[in-house]
Amino acid sequence: MKPKFILCLALVLSGGLFGCSDIAQHSVAAPKQDEGAKEYFKDYLGNCDTNEVRCLWFLQDNLDIGMVMTINLNKESVFTAREVYNWAEQGSQIRQLSDSQKLNLEKIIGDLPASDKNAEYNKSVFISLRNGSQVKIFQYKRQNVPAIIQRIYDLGGGYFEGSKP
Repeated sequence: MKPKFILCLALVLSGGLFGCSDIAQHSVAAPKQDEGAKEYFKDYLGNCDTNEVRCLWFLQDNLDIGMVMTINLNKESVFTAREVYNWAEQGSQIRQLSDSQKLNLEKIIGDLPASDKNAEYNKSVFISLRNGSQVKIFQYKRQNVPAIIQRIYDLGGGYFEGSKP
């Protein structure tokens, strides 16, 4: 009995019992997957519409899991979701903004500080805004985010994991 158990365990761990692909193939493909995810989320930020604020950060610094928040000031609504690249949208919600939330957001988005040029992509929080025909994307270190960014998340009601003690 013991040799059969060991053989089954070896098959499960190697992925052979359930027809899974080789684990080594997944680790080799990871950089290509990261580039695809990075482009996907860059497109999300770049497709910001007029009177819209798009926010993004990566759960556990993983480029495949984007925590997105889209604030539509025209419709006075907020969409939030966990976007798992090339797989699923999870936990999505749409909420309405109150008049005071909308007014506060309109005031503060014009006062965003300059981007942090030293922020690592997967450890950043991004805010995109459309100014006329151009989209402006701001990037900040998530562990040292400016207070105004936390305020945008507070007003929009999106989940944000910023500085850790």
